[in-house]
Amino acid sequence: RLGISSVPLLLPLMIQIAYGKSAVISGWIVAPMALTAMLGKSVVMKILQKLGYRTTLMFNTFLIGLLICAFAIPSLQSSIYWHLPIIAVLGFFNSIQFTSMNSIAIANLRPYHTSSGNSLLSVNQQLAIGFGVAFGLIVLKLFEGDAGLIDHEIHNAFRFTFLVIGGLTIFSAFVFRKLHYKDGESLQEKTA
Repeated sequence: RLGISSVPLLLPLMIQIAYGKSAVISGWIVAPMALTAMLGKSVVMKILQKLGYRTTLMFNTFLIGLLICAFAIPSLQSSIYWHLPIIAVLGFFNSIQFTSMNSIAIANLRPYHTSSGNSLLSVNQQLAIGFGVAFGLIVLKLFEGDAGLIDHEIHNAFRFTFLVIGGLTIFSAFVFRKLHYKDGESLQEKTA
């Protein structure tokens, strides 16, 4: 969640600072993420039924990490619209990730614990968003170093930040290896 949570802040910030675009343009550039997230919600159950939670979460986390790293590819001379396909695809896979993680987190709770589990899950999500934003900004500041950089150097600081955050996300895919390959089957039976 650290990587996923830092992108909606870092990307518009990069568009404003490195590319010199307005806040309106940098805000609208992440709009495709929300649109494709709705598409991801419509297919997530089919994916989980076919692959299971363990495989889906491992593979999906790896893909999200690669997509975050892909934000480092366009150069400062490239159009900001080269980011749009990456943003759109990332929104799709983020939706699958959140739905899978949220459902597996409360899968084995007894019915009378579900409410408490949802509350704890909500607090966990808010903490993850806060830590993701803070972590992304700390990494950016480490690469930025002293203020007063020229546009090219600032853009490179953002690129390196996306590579670090994407690499951390790829590495975190191995956490899901701890899941048993049958985890979540009770949820799939309920939805079927």
